[in-house]
Amino acid sequence: MGHGPNLAVASDGTVYVAWLDYDVTQSAQQLAPIYLDNSTIGGLGGWGTDVTVGQIWTISNPIPWNNQRVATTLCLEVSPTNPLELYLVYGADSDGPQGAEVADVFFRKSTDSGTTWSTSVRLDPWFKDFSLARWIAVHPDGTIDVAWYCGWAVVWPPDIRWDVLVARSSDDGNTWPTLMTVGDTTFHTPTDASGQPWLGDHLTLVPYGSDTYVGFTSSVSDQYGDVYVDLIPGTDGMQNNGYVPNVNKFP
Repeated sequence: MGHGPNLAVASDGTVYVAWLDYDVTQSAQQLAPIYLDNSTIGGLGGWGTDVTVGQIWTISNPIPWNNQRVATTLCLEVSPTNPLELYLVYGADSDGPQGAEVADVFFRKSTDSGTTWSTSVRLDPWFKDFSLARWIAVHPDGTIDVAWYCGWAVVWPPDIRWDVLVARSSDDGNTWPTLMTVGDTTFHTPTDASGQPWLGDHLTLVPYGSDTYVGFTSSVSDQYGDVYVDLIPGTDGMQNNGYVPNVNKFP
């Protein structure tokens, strides 16, 4: 069954959609294909033949004993300067259900409207245990940012600590030399009212000129989690202003 569709619109008006095909009602991990299709008439018709981008092992959802929502979803973007160049970010279990990995972040690109795709590039550090809720944004100059929650187990189980990481590429995703930590404080998994761990399933980032704004949840000041916004200035790409609490806190 189709799951987690994500849309992107190119500068020439072509509408692209990517999705996974697997049975979301089953708790067992599955080897799932990623599909892509496009419409050149505004998405109201004209869809072509589904292209198979590749196959990935889905991530267990939730991770046992620590309820992070880690559904294997996709994020799709198009280059602002080349309507034929697509960028895809997704989460996957890189070594399948029998391996030691749990959840990693991968990037692939296409330069021919999604007909063919590059090999996958892993963006998260190899020594981290969980990399979840990834998102992608592309600046007007073509710089690509990818953000995600990155966690590791301090005591196994169940004490997981989290950072928000942003990887940056300034050459259309060919290399990823910059990896930034957002915010100033590593945090524990937020909990629900009964004390059970629950991270949630989303963060977001938006480019503004050369700057990047990142919105995320953290338990740094409240065990139940609050919403924060961080700014990564684009002047050098390696500095951030630390936590900037949102004026509204959401339960």
